[in-house]
Amino acid sequence: VGPKRLTWFVSHFWGMAVPHFVESLQHHAVQVQDSMRDNLSYWVCTFSIRQHGPSVVQEELGHGVIEHSSFYIAMWDGNCCGTALVLDTHVSPLQRIWCLFELFQTFRHERDDNIEANFQGLL
Repeated sequence: VGPKRLTWFVSHFWGMAVPHFVESLQHHAVQVQDSMRDNLSYWVCTFSIRQHGPSVVQEELGHGVIEHSSFYIAMWDGNCCGTALVLDTHVSPLQRIWCLFELFQTFRHERDDNIEANFQGLL
């Protein structure tokens, strides 16, 4: 418990049931744990950004400059291995513009010639 460098960015829709969200990440962890060992950590916006007031939210969103947003910075961090997309039965994240942005950034990251060799894309 405590701060760690992220290894996986999590894209999700908070309208889904929390137990489903947790079970999905547990399943993901089992799939990647051999390669991650004790370094596995997830960046989840709800727990990773400050959301106390409009000025703080604007700061987290980069004041309109997407490359300065916490989301973008986390996804492009050299330690990030990829994006864990948590889906529900309605594939709700694919109906959310912010989640589509996260997927777009993941695909951009995969195509970037300068990416770290450990980036695995979307899982």
